[in-house]
Amino acid sequence: MSIRKFKKVDIIGLKSERERILKDLSELGVVHVDSRTLETKNPERGQIDSQLEKLYRIYDNLSPLDNEERSFFQGEKVMISARSPLPYLSDNEVDELHEKVMEHARVDREKQSDITTHRHHIEQLGVVSDLKVPLNVICDSNKTLGRIYTVKTLAASEYMSALSEIDLLHVEMTGEAGGKTGYALLSLLDQEEKLLELNKKYDAEVFSLSAFDSIPSEEIEKARLSIRSLSSHIKETEASLSEYIPKIRSVKITIDRFENLKKQRNLSVNLPESAKTVCISGFIPSAKEKAVAEKFDGFEGIFIEVRDPAPDDEVPVELSNIGPAAFYETITDMYGRPSYSEIDPTIFISLFFTFFFGFCLTDAGYGLVISVATGLVLLNKKARKFLGKSIGLVYVFFFSGLATIVMGILTGGFFGIALPEAVARFVPLNLSIDNLDKSAIPFMKFAIYLGAVQVGLGFFMNMFKEFKRKNFFNGIMQNLPSVLMIYSGIQLAAMLMGAKVNGQLWGTIFVTSLLMNVIFSAPESKGVKRVLKGGYNAFFGFTGLMGDILSYMRLFALGLATGILIFVLNTVAAVLVDLMKIPGYVLAALLLIVGHIINILLNALGAFVHSLRLQFVEFFQQFFEGAGTPYEPFRNEYRFTVYDNDENN
Repeated sequence: MSIRKFKKVDIIGLKSERERILKDLSELGVVHVDSRTLETKNPERGQIDSQLEKLYRIYDNLSPLDNEERSFFQGEKVMISARSPLPYLSDNEVDELHEKVMEHARVDREKQSDITTHRHHIEQLGVVSDLKVPLNVICDSNKTLGRIYTVKTLAASEYMSALSEIDLLHVEMTGEAGGKTGYALLSLLDQEEKLLELNKKYDAEVFSLSAFDSIPSEEIEKARLSIRSLSSHIKETEASLSEYIPKIRSVKITIDRFENLKKQRNLSVNLPESAKTVCISGFIPSAKEKAVAEKFDGFEGIFIEVRDPAPDDEVPVELSNIGPAAFYETITDMYGRPSYSEIDPTIFISLFFTFFFGFCLTDAGYGLVISVATGLVLLNKKARKFLGKSIGLVYVFFFSGLATIVMGILTGGFFGIALPEAVARFVPLNLSIDNLDKSAIPFMKFAIYLGAVQVGLGFFMNMFKEFKRKNFFNGIMQNLPSVLMIYSGIQLAAMLMGAKVNGQLWGTIFVTSLLMNVIFSAPESKGVKRVLKGGYNAFFGFTGLMGDILSYMRLFALGLATGILIFVLNTVAAVLVDLMKIPGYVLAALLLIVGHIINILLNALGAFVHSLRLQFVEFFQQFFEGAGTPYEPFRNEYRFTVYDNDENN
C-alpha cells in the first residue's frame, strides 16, 4: 500500500547542449517531464516525419505477406540481443526499399481496382445472364418498345402474372441475381402507359443497356477470365514483394528508433528557453536523485536543482507494492491511478479480488486448470518478455486460480464429482446439488458478510484519508456512523431471520448511528437546514448501503451457477453413456471436454468482471478517486523491439 516518493527537479543548461541533455535523459529514463511547463509549438515537418511515413508504408504493405511463425504472445514484436548491434536501416536504404515496395503496391492496387470493376460488371449482368441475344438487339423501333426491367425476386411471379394481362408481343425472364429478376419485353407503342403504371406498382427498374453490346453470358465469361488473369498477376506481385520480407525485422526496429527521435524532437522544440539557456522541469523518484546528479556530473554549464514538490504540483504517481500485490497494480490502473496524496488500494484489491474470484467459481478442478494454464505462461521466459506489463494480469489469474482451488476444497467441488460420504462430512460448506438445501443460505450469508467487511473497510479508508488531510473530526463523524449502521443493520436482519442476537443493543447502535448521520452528514449547512439535509443524506445513505451490500449476493449467485452448470454437464454425459453405451462414451468424453472448457472460460470471465465491479463500484466509491497522473518518464519506448538481456535462457 505504497506510493513512491518523488522530488521536483529543474535542469538548466546551455542551448548548445540541448540535444545531448535530451539524449542522456532518454537513456537515464527516470525524469517525468512536467507538461505544464512546456510550450505548445508544433514542430516543423522534417526528415524524421518523412522517414517514419515511408517506414510505416513499407510495414503496412509487407506485414500481410509475413508468414513467419510466431508464438501467440510475440505478436508483431521482434526480440533483439542486447549485446548485438541493432540492424537499423540507413536513410538511403529506407528510400530505396520504399520506392521498390510502393511500385509493387501501385501495380497491385491498379489490378485490384480492375478486378473490382469486372466483378461489378458480372453483378450487373447477372439479371440478364440467360439472354441469348446481344443486348443492343433489344431496342425501340418506330412501332415497338424493347425493354429489360428488373424487379425484386420476391415479387417476380406476381409481376409476371400482371404482365400476362397486357398485350405484349414477347416476354421472357432473363436471369436472377442479387435478389432481383430480369424480364425482356417487346410491345407495341400503345402499351407504354400500361407498362409504366405496372412498373411503378411493382417498383420495377429499367436495365441500362448502354454499357454492353454483346451477349451477356459472353461478357460474364470475359470478365471472369480477366479476373483470373489479374489475380495471377497479383500473386506474382506478392511473390516479388516477398523477397523484401527479410527486411521487415529491420523496418520494425528502425520505426522504433525514429519514433523515439520524434519524441525527443517534439520535446526539444517545446522546452522553455531564454536567449542562451534551456530548462527542463519534471519529477524523479527520490531514490533516483543520486543517479540524475551522477549522469550530468561532467557537463559544463548545467545546473540541477532538486527539491520537495509544492502542494500545487501535479506530482506523477508510481505504485511500489511488493510481493504478489505488485501484480494487482494492473487492476488498480484499470480504474485509475491514485493521486499523490491518496491511499493506494492495491493491497486490499489483491486480497478481496482474488478471494471473490474463487468464491464465484468454487470448483477446485476449474481452479487447477486456470493455475496450470497461467503457470505455463509464467514459466515461459520469452512469453514474459513479450507480454511486458501485461504479465501482471497473468499473475492475477494464477493467484485467482489458487484461490479457486481453496474455495473448491472448502465447498467440496472438483469438476462436479460427488464426494464419498466419508470425505463429504469434513467439507465445511458442501455445495453439492444434494446438499444445497442446507448450504445455500449459509453461503449467501457468507457473501453478504464479505460485502459488509469490504464496504466497512472502505469507510475506514476514507476516515484515514481525512486524517491525512488533518480533518480528524469530520473523518470520524462522516464515516464511523456508516460503519456502525452496516454491522448493526446486519445483526438486526439476522435477528429477524431467527438468529439469537441482542436486539436491544444492536437496535440502540443502529438508531444512534442513524442519528449521527443526520447530524453530521451535512456539516456545510446550519440549523434546521442542516437537520433536513442530514435526514435526506441519512435516508439515501442507508438505502445506498443496503444496495451496496446486497450487491455482493452476486458472489453467491455465480458460485451456485458454476456448480449447477457443472452438474448439468456431468448429468447429460452420464445419460449419453446409459443410452448409447460405447458410442455414448465417445460423445460423453467430447461433451465433458468441450463443455468444461467453455464453462471455465465463461465463468472465469464472469468471475473476473463481477469481482472487478465490486472493487470499482461498491469499494472504491467510499474513498477512492483515482485521478492521479501515471509516472511516465522521458525515455525510449518500443512498439516492436524487445531486448533479450539473458541470451543463455
